[in-house]
Amino acid sequence: MALYTILPVHFSVLGLTPIQVGVLLSANRWVRIITNHLAEKTIRHIPPGVCMVLALVAGAVTTAVYGFTPPFLFFLAARLVWGMSWSFLRQIGVMNTVENSAKGQVGKMLGVYNGAVRIGFVIGNFAGGLLFDALGFRLVFLLMAAFSVAGVIPAVAGMKWRNRSQAVHNPGPIPGGGKTADLLIYARGFLIGTVGSGIIMSTLGHVLSERMSEGISIGSLVIGIATVNGILLALRQTLHVIGSPFLGTFIDRAGVYRSQLFLFAAATATLFTAFFRIHAGLLVTMVVVFFMSETALQLGLMVQAGMRGSKQYARLATAMDLGSAVGPIAGWTAVGLFLSSRWTFLIGSAFYLLGTLFTLMQMLSNKGRGEQEAGL
Repeated sequence: MALYTILPVHFSVLGLTPIQVGVLLSANRWVRIITNHLAEKTIRHIPPGVCMVLALVAGAVTTAVYGFTPPFLFFLAARLVWGMSWSFLRQIGVMNTVENSAKGQVGKMLGVYNGAVRIGFVIGNFAGGLLFDALGFRLVFLLMAAFSVAGVIPAVAGMKWRNRSQAVHNPGPIPGGGKTADLLIYARGFLIGTVGSGIIMSTLGHVLSERMSEGISIGSLVIGIATVNGILLALRQTLHVIGSPFLGTFIDRAGVYRSQLFLFAAATATLFTAFFRIHAGLLVTMVVVFFMSETALQLGLMVQAGMRGSKQYARLATAMDLGSAVGPIAGWTAVGLFLSSRWTFLIGSAFYLLGTLFTLMQMLSNKGRGEQEAGL
């Protein structure tokens, strides 16, 4: 995450061009489209704990490589290796959480896991900029490489604990719905990635600059556009950190389908409202509500796919990664075609309306087969 803070601002100092920055910041997402499935297949044959340790070490090595400001191609290779490492870390983390969660608490425990991961995201964003200004590029990433290696300690401790404890609460993958149900899950994951991590995140600053060129006035205080954008993006991560456990509990109690139907509909309405020329304060409110809905929807899909099995979760992760990689292209293409960024909200609301329909289709299909909702 530190790279997302540092590279867009200081790329010229590192001898990089704007296009190279774009490639470097997206390469780790594109490679995961392949490595997500590599991770899922590998951990069937090699103990997940061993894979976790190797992924942490590989991640630390790539972080150290960044610190030596390598030529572009070596930098790109390091980013690709990091993307592969993250595929293993995410696959093992999510599936370990699902398999060791008590019945009826998968959403809650995935919420706790997701919140813990996002704490690292927030620290990476904040510490990256702060330490760069204080220590310079090389020392920042050498320190972060050392911090990554430290993750091996709890990973090894976790392996020893798992070897001693055979108590796994979750009985395993839950069947039901077949390929059509799986495809509807992947489709919703792609839509969520495309809109939230893609279209909205990449164009939000531009939207704010068009809609409130002078910032937000609170009495005599004027908050600039860049600050408003930064606060909103930081709030998105904060919602994951603080809100995920509570949202996960809501999903457990309401059920994955009913909660997704409500959340998709709410997000569709907020994005559609944001399309109109509304007051700046209301626009910001709509964005916050959308981010909260997006956080809960990601959790709900993780619960569904994770309880269906490791392979299904790997495919969901790939669908979401593909969406987050395609989204910025779609968003900025819309800005170029329509000459106004507000159309990105209308496109996002149309995508989420489609997600609402997909959820309703799967919900009605399961009721028709008489299946229970939990986890399916």
